[in-house]
Amino acid sequence: RAFARSEVWDLLESCHLRCNPLGDAGVAELARGRQRRFLRHLDIAHSDVTDDGLTELSKSDRFPGLQSLEVGYGYSVRSPNAGPAFGPDGIAALLTTEQWALKRLHVSVVSDTPLAGRFEELRSRFADRLTIQQIGTDPHR
Repeated sequence: RAFARSEVWDLLESCHLRCNPLGDAGVAELARGRQRRFLRHLDIAHSDVTDDGLTELSKSDRFPGLQSLEVGYGYSVRSPNAGPAFGPDGIAALLTTEQWALKRLHVSVVSDTPLAGRFEELRSRFADRLTIQQIGTDPHR
């Protein structure tokens, strides 16, 4: 919460919060926090964000200069049987809202499980703005 409301990062052009335990609550704080007009790149990949958090972020007008956003998930060592943190709904929300219409979105997925078909539909539909990178964990595949 303090970081989301802090003046310290008002002038940042790039912010990498990758692999921090932000969760949906942290992303919601960023989405409602101070306006970051100079921020061009935001990386919240592998930060325990779900579709709810991505949808909340998609409604935010706090990042008018943002050009790219990185999101992603991997399967936790603590919870290897847990499913993905987010699915195509959160990605679709980011790609289809007015505030995010001109932004590039990079999705990284660390998993051996094939992506849902809707991810592929989104990749085709938004090929000019959406990059999806899947990295497998099984060295025998």
